Amino acid sequence: MAIKQDRYDEQEKPRIILIIDDSAADRKIYRRFLTNQDRIAVEILEASSAHAGLEICASAKPDCVILDFRLPDRDGLSLLDDLQTIHPVPVIFITGQPEALLVSEAFRRGVVKYISKDTVTSSSIQEAVYDALDLI
Repeated sequence: MAIKQDRYDEQEKPRIILIIDDSAADRKIYRRFLTNQDRIAVEILEASSAHAGLEICASAKPDCVILDFRLPDRDGLSLLDDLQTIHPVPVIFITGQPEALLVSEAFRRGVVKYISKDTVTSSSIQEAVYDALDLI
């Protein structure tokens, strides 16, 4: 589902953001946070599993991925390598498991930003996406 707000020039190409999270409620919140801003046009794609996320990444070639750690079919860390093989893309890691070793490993595998689910806000997710897209 494409979200295009009329504040944007009709020529502006929306940035494709893929949210991979098994929580429909969390995906809805992230979608709202990203569509309630006026800096960039966005098209939000969603996947509730690693498998679906890989398929969407291969076909849609997103500009940025927001990735949860705990997914029903595999963990986000193991998914990172496959995502980068299919389509190199900036990944923002969001998890409720903010252990130092997990976060460190995520960065080692190429994550560009990390946000704890406990502290995610509209501005933190927007700034993470802007930064990942080199818009800051």
